[in-house]
Amino acid sequence: MVQQLKEINSRQVSEVEKVLALHRQRQQVEDTKLKETWKAKERQLWQGIETVIKLEEDKVAKKLEEQRKKWEEEERKRKEEELKKRLAEEKRLQEEAEKKKAEEEKRKLEEEKARQQKEEEQRRQKLEEENKRRLAEEAGLRRMLAFNPADDDWRVARENLSVSATIIPHYRIHFLNNSGSNLGL
Repeated sequence: MVQQLKEINSRQVSEVEKVLALHRQRQQVEDTKLKETWKAKERQLWQGIETVIKLEEDKVAKKLEEQRKKWEEEERKRKEEELKKRLAEEKRLQEEAEKKKAEEEKRKLEEEKARQQKEEEQRRQKLEEENKRRLAEEAGLRRMLAFNPADDDWRVARENLSVSATIIPHYRIHFLNNSGSNLGL
């Protein structure tokens, strides 16, 4: 009976071991399937994460590119505006310099004209003074020599000329007639 029990026990142990072995094998297959499923899900999850990361990176890159373009456009406009301001300032300074130069030339011309007028006025006054002095000396000399004033000399000379104009043509004709015969004409 013990022997029988040992055999039964041994058979039962053997059966249990077979069941356990079968169960272990099933468990291993299931574990392998679960691991493969897990790995596949993990790969799929990482692919999803990487896709989302890539999409976000693309969004960020696109946004950065837009910001860079916007900044470049602003920088271009700023430089353009600075150039316009600089050119306008240079033009203003040039116009101001030209205006100053024109004003300076005008002032110099006016000064030169005023100087020439002053010199002309001084010459005129000097000539007038010289003429007055000469006339005064001449009048003094005429008074000293008991001559008539110069105006009287002119009046007398004109009168003499008008008288001689009436006399001289007859004399001239007579002279020409006599001189022609003297020359053998």
